[in-house]
Amino acid sequence: MKALYERGAVELASMLRRREVSAVEVVDAHIARIEAVNGAIRAVVRTCFERARQEAAEADERLSTTTNVAELPPFLGVPFTSKEHFAVEGLPNTGGLVSRRNKVATADATIVERMRRAGFILLGTTNVPEGLVWYETYNHLYGRTNNPFALDRIPGGSSGGEAAIIAAQGSPIGLGGDMGGSIRLPAFFCGIAGHKPSGGRLPETGAWPGARGKIARYKVVGPMARTIADLRAVLPILEGPDGHDLSVDAPPLEERPFEPKNVRVYYFDDNDIMSPSDDVRDAVARSARALAALGCKVEPWRPPSIKRSVEMWFSAMSTSGGPTFREVIADGGELELAKQWRRFTRGSSDHIFPVLGLATLEGAIKPFARARQNIAGLREVLQREIEEKLGDDGVLLFPVFHRPAPKHGWDAVRHFLGFSYSGVLNPLEMPSTAVPTGLTPSGLPVGVQVAARRNGDDLTLCVASWIERELGGYRAPALGPTPKRRQAPARPDHSLSALTSSPTISST
Repeated sequence: MKALYERGAVELASMLRRREVSAVEVVDAHIARIEAVNGAIRAVVRTCFERARQEAAEADERLSTTTNVAELPPFLGVPFTSKEHFAVEGLPNTGGLVSRRNKVATADATIVERMRRAGFILLGTTNVPEGLVWYETYNHLYGRTNNPFALDRIPGGSSGGEAAIIAAQGSPIGLGGDMGGSIRLPAFFCGIAGHKPSGGRLPETGAWPGARGKIARYKVVGPMARTIADLRAVLPILEGPDGHDLSVDAPPLEERPFEPKNVRVYYFDDNDIMSPSDDVRDAVARSARALAALGCKVEPWRPPSIKRSVEMWFSAMSTSGGPTFREVIADGGELELAKQWRRFTRGSSDHIFPVLGLATLEGAIKPFARARQNIAGLREVLQREIEEKLGDDGVLLFPVFHRPAPKHGWDAVRHFLGFSYSGVLNPLEMPSTAVPTGLTPSGLPVGVQVAARRNGDDLTLCVASWIERELGGYRAPALGPTPKRRQAPARPDHSLSALTSSPTISST
């Protein structure tokens, strides 16, 4: 019999409504699981266990006294976690910045509030890279998060803590954000499912840092879980205007009755930027074959301009509003890059190496404004090319990243441009669902992503569910006993000499 922490959100909600289990039992099981695994993966950085237990007891009271469970919130008593950059009343909202270590949220972010309204119970918040601008999850406040399938490898970012704790079965479902693959990359590296919604579908109100201009449509929020069914169930709860985020204008999510014989699948496995590993090529090929066997019309096709994905992403981030990388890192102050680089070489900077590198790169490309505007035109061409090809019943099947999870440190740095497979979809505002397809011979997760034209979220989720069913979906990591706890240093060492060293493991 499966343990409670092994079950998904939809399954737990059903069990609670049938009173086969109590909300207190469900919450306690997940708290115990977090306490068992978090010392090794360091995913959950702030907890609210006592409040969660109190809310679980209140949920049990409502479940035991109601005469009509249909009138209750649909997920009453089911636990969840949330990425730390979403405001949670009474908890720190730092975004991994040392300068924000004393920032405490005074109200919930809209999507956190909507989860609570649906009956979910928050267990805690999860780790992020500093300023959310890197794809390895570490910072000088909370340290480094490890992949539950291999502690020497990254869980991805910026929703890396969220993916790690869901994969490790400490939480059945959670909230992430995606500006350049930040939901899909961690989902891929940790072997879970994640959905990047169409631009304008979910409000980002209460997330730090906020966005202004068109970037508000590229920087989206969305759900992460171990199954596609859980993603599909929670997305309608989260979507829609909130009266604050004016970028939210997408029509309500449809649930069209798709049949494989009526769906066209176009696939490619190489974007000509970062060559994919054999494991990734195989994941795309197996997914394409599985969909063809179901009756989908499957054929190879790669968008002609996809090889310029990196240029298009950087152009979009630098010409479509703000904040800039430097503004994020400075958080209202002034970023003295030269001074921080000098401090970094001595191991005393407030900032991690990739953040300083990206801020420096941003300054270097700033003078080339005209070229970036020209690339913006190319982005519009690519969007039109893909959407005309796909129509209302077509999807694009391709890698999330070019290889399974890199190791911490320089291995992650040298493979950074693999984000281009996922990042290009953000300025295109297209929905994409990441779905696991299995494990490599060495035991690392692999998967694919399914994209569709704007507002085709229901189609990507449906096709991803077919892949999940045919190829097996999520596999649990073989996490061993939590390593012996030892006190973490006051400041993790992220100097040049330490970038390839093993991370310090400590409890939250």
